Amino acid sequence: MVEGHKGALICSRCLEAGYAEVVYSQSGVQGTAGDVHPRAGAGPWCTMCLERRAELYWQSPITDTLCCRRCLKQSAGVLERDPDFGWKRPTAPAGVEVAPDGDDDDE
Repeated sequence: MVEGHKGALICSRCLEAGYAEVVYSQSGVQGTAGDVHPRAGAGPWCTMCLERRAELYWQSPITDTLCCRRCLKQSAGVLERDPDFGWKRPTAPAGVEVAPDGDDDDE
């Protein structure tokens, strides 16, 4: 598990599913930039960082919570570096070329 703001959590299974969907499949809920506070303004906001970002979000199939691409990548980096957990981010599906996006959000 990785913890976000205000006790938000993402488990390894959800992180794997979200990472594959948003980073590799480039699908999900499209966000728009806006007020940081989740209750101010319109549009989706990330449960982990509480920000509205103009990028893709993964939506949990269990709840209506969303996790932005940046938080998925950062959480993958955190969990992958934990020697006690042994988690690895999912590999890209065959034939999918992962384009470098120029960000270092998962470092």
